Amino acid sequence: MFTQFISWLGLIIFIIIALIAVVSFISHVKAKKIVKRKMAYGGIDYLIQALKSGEFQDEVIHALSSSKDPRAVSALIDFVNSEEIRKEEDAYRLSMGLNALAETEDPKAIDFLISALSDPDFKVRCYVCPALANKGIKDFRAVEPIIALLKDIKDMKKRKDPLYDAIFEDWVEGTLNVITGKRFGADPEKWEKWWEENKTNYETKLK
Repeated sequence: MFTQFISWLGLIIFIIIALIAVVSFISHVKAKKIVKRKMAYGGIDYLIQALKSGEFQDEVIHALSSSKDPRAVSALIDFVNSEEIRKEEDAYRLSMGLNALAETEDPKAIDFLISALSDPDFKVRCYVCPALANKGIKDFRAVEPIIALLKDIKDMKKRKDPLYDAIFEDWVEGTLNVITGKRFGADPEKWEKWWEENKTNYETKLK
């Protein structure tokens, strides 16, 4: 009897989750249509204002990521640097904003992402890594600050810092793999040694 109850309970939970997913998908589709319709009238100006106001934020960020208007990059940078994102530690929105910047492939956006690897906020530094890796941005200016970040993460792990998360370690290592094509695991000393021996060759590619 108890086993049958558990089976029914599992089925009910599955149905509820499926319904939530369907409702969420329908809402997202509707929101995309509304944003597209409003863009036809307001264009980039509408998107920038909507991002500031929080209206259809997910869909607006996505639209800005595919815009070729340089104002889209400035708006996304302002969003990522905003008090709303920084003080509330909104990891989801932070990740969306950084990934959207990478999607633009705009030089100003890439410069911002590279500089963000030295941001005072540890989480910002971490969330930049998958944004660079997912888009395959092979900018060697990122190597040194990412190795420094890997060292900080390993130190946090030793100290059992509550901010430590193994996924950060994976992100950082994976990004180094994407940028350099090398694999030295999550050992910052190996990466540092290799970079010291080879950085001159890579730095010439930036000139």
